[in-house]
Amino acid sequence: DPGAFEAQWMECAPPVHGCSLELRARAEAMPPQEVIEGALARLGMVCIAAGAVGDVHKAYYAAQLAPSPHSDGEPGGGGALPALPPVELVMLELVVAPAVGGGDALHATATFRTYARPHLRALAQHFGDMLGDMFGATFRAAAG
Repeated sequence: DPGAFEAQWMECAPPVHGCSLELRARAEAMPPQEVIEGALARLGMVCIAAGAVGDVHKAYYAAQLAPSPHSDGEPGGGGALPALPPVELVMLELVVAPAVGGGDALHATATFRTYARPHLRALAQHFGDMLGDMFGATFRAAAG
């Protein structure tokens, strides 16, 4: 549901501490959108929207997270991991644009957002590694 995605995306926007993580990479080429979409779909993410304005490509993806079998099932409970709400999402905004002064190089930014704060870094690393393989680049956490 694009409306639910947009609402949760905005609720997780900075300055909400710990809900958003940005990874960046410099790449020589962008894989075709259908290749990116297919790879993310194999990892459980669906494309919410994708398109380009000029040389800037943007795409939004989401995956529903299941409650952890190691949690106690209660939000804020005492299990090994915090429980997730019943419809917890991990969301991704992927923006690819020409790098400033970089000839044919591209600047790719993958912004991940979720209420599942304890899992944000691991989720971003998981999806970021797959994006890095496709782009032939290493996605690293943005400074600051």
